[in-house]
Amino acid sequence: MRKVSTGIRNVALGLWFASTAAVGSTFLAQHLLPLPGSSGSSAGVALAALRRPADAGKALAVHVLFTECRCSQRVAEAILSRRTRDVAEHVLLVGRDAVLERRFAERGIAVTSTTREDLSSRYGVASAPVFFVASPSDRTLYFGGYTDRKQGLVLRDREILAAATTGAEPVPLPIYGCAVAEELRAERNPLGLP
Repeated sequence: MRKVSTGIRNVALGLWFASTAAVGSTFLAQHLLPLPGSSGSSAGVALAALRRPADAGKALAVHVLFTECRCSQRVAEAILSRRTRDVAEHVLLVGRDAVLERRFAERGIAVTSTTREDLSSRYGVASAPVFFVASPSDRTLYFGGYTDRKQGLVLRDREILAAATTGAEPVPLPIYGCAVAEELRAERNPLGLP
């Protein structure tokens, strides 16, 4: 009888360890690893197409933000706290947030709302927040993240924008934030954890 209870205990311990490891690796994949930003080379063309006629002759900065992502919300607040001169700024907002859209409009920043599905299929972008910069002729100057590390305190978009618009080629930062595309969400969170 003692051998049977020891066997059951060992099996239970093994199951507990396996489930804990699965949950832990899912959280790691969701919260610490960089995300791919683009699902193809067409992302730059699709994002540059957000340029308005009034933006002609200026560099274009597009901020891809997801309303359900805390990192995107932090980037949104930083964008709203300052204004970049001589650059056309546009926010591609995944999801709806009427208050945030109004706040951007009040600052003169164009907003286009889209769905998670359209972000992936129409714009070729898989995650957020993503920072994109195009030259006045719509050549991609930068496509990447905002920080050096997950939950980084220093957003480097202004530094990246200054370098890109003066002819330097900034090295793309990793994208930390949220998987937006359904395929990427399933890959990063196979257990469906919050």
